[in-house]
Amino acid sequence: MTKIDSLTGDAAETRSLAAGGRSGFPSVLVAAAFAITVINVMAAVYLYKAKSELTALDGRLEDLASFEKRLQARLDGVNNGLQSQFDLLNRNLQGQFYDLATRIDRQERSLQAFAERRLDGIGYASRPPDEPVTDPASAPAKVAENLPAATSAAKAGARPARTAPPKPSASYQRLESPDGKVYYKKMR
Repeated sequence: MTKIDSLTGDAAETRSLAAGGRSGFPSVLVAAAFAITVINVMAAVYLYKAKSELTALDGRLEDLASFEKRLQARLDGVNNGLQSQFDLLNRNLQGQFYDLATRIDRQERSLQAFAERRLDGIGYASRPPDEPVTDPASAPAKVAENLPAATSAAKAGARPARTAPPKPSASYQRLESPDGKVYYKKMR
């Protein structure tokens, strides 16, 4: 068994502690431990703040991505709407050009038929058989003398000169995709 002689310890040690001659090592150790603990707590607080800021930033980036998708969907919708309006206008213009050409052809035929009936009714549609034409240059002048003024004006105006359709604007370029859609791209 172990026997403890004195509970008070050595008298020399007791005297040095009572005189204030404490050893500095334990107090330095306590101060260092306290400083490391404070540094660790401050680092944990800063890391927590940084993590919360990164989480908030990540949330804002996700919101921005969803905003971009919504914006892109709306722009696609507007683009499709404009393209369908351009397609509709293109079809309408093509139909109107076709109708106009058909009406002009019909007018030409009706004017030509009217002029032929008028000439047949007057009797100048063809050369009379008893009157031979000796000079081909004087024959049209002779026929023109006998025609009324309205008939010659109708015959002269029967074929109006056709004008070319207006050229598209130079600030837009017309593009047609393989599936038949027409797109207009603004030129810079």
